[in-house]
Amino acid sequence: LLSDFSAETIGFFTSIRIPAALIAGSSLGALFVELETDTAFNKRKVVTFLYHSFSLLAFLLSLNVIVTATAASNSMLILNAKVLAQSPYTILMRELKFEYLTTRWSFYASIW
Repeated sequence: LLSDFSAETIGFFTSIRIPAALIAGSSLGALFVELETDTAFNKRKVVTFLYHSFSLLAFLLSLNVIVTATAASNSMLILNAKVLAQSPYTILMRELKFEYLTTRWSFYASIW
């Protein structure tokens, strides 16, 4: 049975932006944390570098989620037509496959 699941599809993209914005904010704040390091090369410098690198990566991936989800929800709103399918997942994989997979992968990778 085919139904119009465009509202649920838009809801997916709009609901993933809020957690992504929270992750982006916390990782942006973590970028500016100064940890005490000695002048000699030691393990603490490596850990500090990795900490800042992963914080930057989480920020960029979360920003990618926010931008892609906004563009995808706007494209569904601009389409403004009934998109009939068996489930919202079917619409996401048929109409917005790149956007769906990008937001899911980037969101999970930014949490990691």
